Amino acid sequence: MNMNTDLTQYDIKPQAMVNYLRYNGPHFNDKLCKFAVSQMSKKNGSVLTPIAPMSKEEVDNVLAQNNITIKGG
Repeated sequence: MNMNTDLTQYDIKPQAMVNYLRYNGPHFNDKLCKFAVSQMSKKNGSVLTPIAPMSKEEVDNVLAQNNITIKGG
C-alpha cells in the first residue's frame, strides 16, 4: 500500500485499519488541504501575500515544463 491508496476501495478492511481510521481519520483530505493552503503566504520583501492553490493539472504542467518526472505516481 502506498500513500496514494484510497482506503475506501476495500470492501473488507483489516480490524487494525478500521481502528486506526476510527481514531485518526484519513490524513490530509481535500478539506484539510484547502485549510492548510489558506494559512500559507509568501514573503516578497517585507510584504506577505497569500498563495494561490494549484490544481493537480497546474502542478503537472509546471513539472513538465521543468522536465521533472515523478516515479511511481
